[in-house]
Amino acid sequence: MRILIFNTFYYPNIVGGAEKSTQLIAEGLVKKGLNISVVSIGNNKEQIINGVKVYYINEKFWLSLTKKNNFLYKTMQKTVNIYNPSIYKKINTILNKEKPSFIHTNNLYGFSPYVWKLAKNSNLPIVHTIRDHFLLCNRGVMFKNGKNCDKQCVDCKLTSTIKKSFSQYVDAVIGISEYILHRHLEYGFFNNAKIKTHIYNPVPQSKKFKKKKEIIFGYIGQLSKGKGVELLLSEFSKINNPSIKLYLYGKGIPNYEKYLKTKFKDKRIKFRGFMKSNNIYEDISISIIPSLLNEAFSRIHLESYSYGIPVIGSNRGGIPEGIIDKKTGFIFDPSKRDDLKEKMEIFINNPKLIDEFSQNCIKFVKNFDEEKIVNQYIDLYNKVLNNNEK
Repeated sequence: MRILIFNTFYYPNIVGGAEKSTQLIAEGLVKKGLNISVVSIGNNKEQIINGVKVYYINEKFWLSLTKKNNFLYKTMQKTVNIYNPSIYKKINTILNKEKPSFIHTNNLYGFSPYVWKLAKNSNLPIVHTIRDHFLLCNRGVMFKNGKNCDKQCVDCKLTSTIKKSFSQYVDAVIGISEYILHRHLEYGFFNNAKIKTHIYNPVPQSKKFKKKKEIIFGYIGQLSKGKGVELLLSEFSKINNPSIKLYLYGKGIPNYEKYLKTKFKDKRIKFRGFMKSNNIYEDISISIIPSLLNEAFSRIHLESYSYGIPVIGSNRGGIPEGIIDKKTGFIFDPSKRDDLKEKMEIFINNPKLIDEFSQNCIKFVKNFDEEKIVNQYIDLYNKVLNNNEK
């Protein structure tokens, strides 16, 4: 079985969780004896990484768009995300060279969903994994003016109509959560797909649980309002306990980050920037995912659990799907005053719960073992090929 995987970026060009998950799946498939190649956007030379052949398409035009902010560039960016003819010749060359059994697409920023049309022109079956709101929203988040979008704005509806027409070429669609899958199906995407299911992201296992001597809450990710960072800082500041700490890992827009550091001058709060995952999880006791966004899912759940660290997460999007409430952590409502503060105080007032929840986390995360997730993909691939032969 030869599979050609598409994702906007791939190692070493790691931007977020999508790249990590795609790499884990690709390398896991190689271990199962499948022939795997990846197509991504980047300036790197073609290379083989842990058995995976990786093609990097040097798309300078697309990369330059990510650095612009004026109306003209935004308009061009939207156009590229619908139809980008400058790279289709390169993709066709790779298709002809690799002769895959089918293609498996993930994030398509820069490629555009027209890739599906190219695959169909070559009579190739198509599997697609939905990792965000890109097909529904020009910003990829369905979040505007501090609020989640209940429906598409006119601008997004116009561009997504074209994307929706391309989605009808897809044979099997996978959501990384039930939420993100059904959100797209509600808008009429992937109507022709014979397989519609969800498969969660994989996570490496066998991390060592290290019991912490003090309670340190941790936030990992972009420092932005939509991610709920300001809400977290505000709620933490209300807690009257000098012995607890809050560490924030990640960066944000410089002005916003400076604003946060100026507004929340609390010795218990530390902005620690970027750090390696193992260093982060060795320090913190509880992870917090305070997002205001309806996120597709969050790798922070799984990475935290693999270190035996409980999670407090918001009830937005697919985030609750990764938490067993009162077992591996707590789910809170960002719109409910003091709800996050109260959930943090449960651990503060009952520190033994951390150890109890930690054991639950270690057991629960086994459901997301790399091999288990890869086997789910292989089962789905076989179904797609069998359907295509009928």
